[in-house]
Amino acid sequence: MRTEQEQPNRSEEQPISRRRLLQTIGTAGIAAACGAGFGTLNPVHGSALTVSGLVYGRAFGESAMYMEDLLTIPVQHGKMVGLAGYHAGSVIGGGVFVFDEMIGRSLHNGGSIIDPSAPFPSDWSSQTQRQAWYAHTGTGNGCWLRCKGAGEVSFTADDFGAKPYEPAAVDTEAVQACIDSSDPDSTLRLGDGTYKFNVSLPGGLQGNGYSTVITPAVTSIPAITLSRRIATGDWRWRFVRDFRYDGINRGASAISYPTYADSPTDGRFVGRYEFARILFANCMAAVRKPQGNIGNVFRELTVIASDYGVWSTSVNTDPSMHEGNDHYIRCHMGPNIAKACYRYDMSTRSGSSLDLVFDGCIHEYVNGFGLLATGGNTNGIATGSIDFRGGWFERVAGTGAPVNIDGTMRVPYEISLTNVRNARLSGLLMETIELINSSLKMTECQLSDITGVTRLRVSVDADSVLQSERDNSQYGRPQNMLVTSIGAPHKTARGGAWTPLRAATAHQDFGADAQHQSFGGTASIPSVSHPSITSTQVADGVLHASSAEYTIPAATTVTMTAPYTLTPGKYIVASVHVKNMSGDVKTAIKQSGGIALTNDFDADIQARWRCISTLAQAVAKGTNRIALTFSAGTVSSLVRVADWQAVQFDRLEDAQAYHNSLLCLTDS
Repeated sequence: MRTEQEQPNRSEEQPISRRRLLQTIGTAGIAAACGAGFGTLNPVHGSALTVSGLVYGRAFGESAMYMEDLLTIPVQHGKMVGLAGYHAGSVIGGGVFVFDEMIGRSLHNGGSIIDPSAPFPSDWSSQTQRQAWYAHTGTGNGCWLRCKGAGEVSFTADDFGAKPYEPAAVDTEAVQACIDSSDPDSTLRLGDGTYKFNVSLPGGLQGNGYSTVITPAVTSIPAITLSRRIATGDWRWRFVRDFRYDGINRGASAISYPTYADSPTDGRFVGRYEFARILFANCMAAVRKPQGNIGNVFRELTVIASDYGVWSTSVNTDPSMHEGNDHYIRCHMGPNIAKACYRYDMSTRSGSSLDLVFDGCIHEYVNGFGLLATGGNTNGIATGSIDFRGGWFERVAGTGAPVNIDGTMRVPYEISLTNVRNARLSGLLMETIELINSSLKMTECQLSDITGVTRLRVSVDADSVLQSERDNSQYGRPQNMLVTSIGAPHKTARGGAWTPLRAATAHQDFGADAQHQSFGGTASIPSVSHPSITSTQVADGVLHASSAEYTIPAATTVTMTAPYTLTPGKYIVASVHVKNMSGDVKTAIKQSGGIALTNDFDADIQARWRCISTLAQAVAKGTNRIALTFSAGTVSSLVRVADWQAVQFDRLEDAQAYHNSLLCLTDS
């Protein structure tokens, strides 16, 4: 063996670059071994990424079984050694190494360049020892170089010591070393098994389908932080795809963009990514954009048992950062999304935009919001749009139980828009909508009680516009009920728009099968169950008519019963406009005998006019009457009532048609 003392001139030379590596190895045999000479070697059975170290071991005259053995073999320039595997007892990470005395030991990386003097961990579970192995910086020259055969993929995490066959093993240092030793634009490749890490990723990531599993080594931080900085105008795509992710305890996001503070001013854009065919579970968010949002494609993602699917928060300090430009294709959100499938928190700066497209996405058994988009400008988002094309929502039990959004308990909706303009829905099956200072146009959607449980809720405040064309409010199951809560815009609504207040309009005459009270007179109106409680007539600028104002004592239920008898088996369409002025009163429509035809509305109608409607099938119970009930809680409450009506039909189809007409859901 030649030593550095015997080669004084070479020891003074600078370490060579990788590009000169094949030239400096020096022999045609080594070049062939590192190239076409490996074309006849077969992959290990069960691994799509590594060439069998066992085959290598048999192919060469001298072999070392594992990486720790390689460090003990006498070195000689041009010497070739085959490894069975990286770790003892494994055939993962094996391969052929060639010793080159010209390679500087400072290039040691623990996978493709090995300094024979580096300290291989005696205990791989020790983070300190792993870090010392990968961070080792030797002096002088002379390293083992890993060779790849013709047709083989680039270096993999297995080549750097990852242990996918041991799910409890931490792979952070091995995977990061593989990333850092590769071109920033390259793709990290992972094979079968479970990889446990938290890494910074500048390029792409390619798994081997759902047989590749990623889990975080530290559950309180993302497993993958995207870190490639590119100059403005460089919009090359990178791809992260084909694996499963288990975040263990929802402690952090699976994939996160860097914060604005982490981005240099000369290359702040991370670039465009496509995330495809990934199953996320048990994470705070599948993808988190903490500050700023560059356009992505989300293709065929599934997110289950997590807080959010995708959560993006804008940045106000950088005017060049986009707000949206995201495209979702055939994604499946649910079951058990706790807070929102998609959350977009927009910038308050002028000109901020939101461009989102959803194609054929499914939202199944979601506990929280579907899309929760909040604009920072009270005048609405200046540019951009939201476009849902097909797909459907289905909520868990449809109860709308409040969820915690940044410390505030909010009643969830499938589409919730605040300060957002120019949103469109087409061909969507859904149940609940909330608009606050926003505009939404719906075309050929099915608004349906698809879970068959309680209610369809549509909340539209006075500063919003909801237009509907060829939509249908579909009553899904005759034994349950469909309820709609709609805000009361004080604007003139044109044909096809939702017109929740119809106090001043004529009602169709259904004779004995209908009852209508607009409270437009001057006389006091007593309640039925509490004759001593009477209303006063008050004018309301929103109504353009009078309404009855009742004071409901604390811990008291007041009932207004319709005067006609229901026929069991017929279908009831009932509606009323209600506004809670003060207190904690709950409003509901019921059939005699205590059968609830709607939920108890409280916060939904607080300080706003709401149209509460129901379509239900009458059953034989008590006196077979329909009633409007007001139940005050711990304090005396004040409630206003207008335009209370109930109509019953022999056929479900007729009831559906009238209910849709009542809500003005068609162009006619």
